[in-house]
Amino acid sequence: ITTRQFSGRANPWIDREMRMRTWRERLFRLIDTGDAYAIFTGGMGTLVELACLSESIRRRLIPGKPAAVLGSMWKQMFRLLARESGIGRDLALNFVRSPEDALALFRRAL
Repeated sequence: ITTRQFSGRANPWIDREMRMRTWRERLFRLIDTGDAYAIFTGGMGTLVELACLSESIRRRLIPGKPAAVLGSMWKQMFRLLARESGIGRDLALNFVRSPEDALALFRRAL
């Protein structure tokens, strides 16, 4: 799912592109249409997507869907967030060590 607001196209592994008009439309389409989510190391955009996904699942705005978070960066960030804010146990995220662990999570959940 891409947006006209950013330049570039979908990567070469994508066989069907869904092009949204705005970044917000893209964000919520990503969350609404996924069956499962694999979150890799990224930047601020990935952080926004991850936070919106977790909140949407946690607040039951979307059905519980498996979310596999890869990368020690995210685990450290959420550990700090949990310590400072008290949230953490209900993040609706699964921190995994490898893509294979993510796949195993998805197979169990789907």
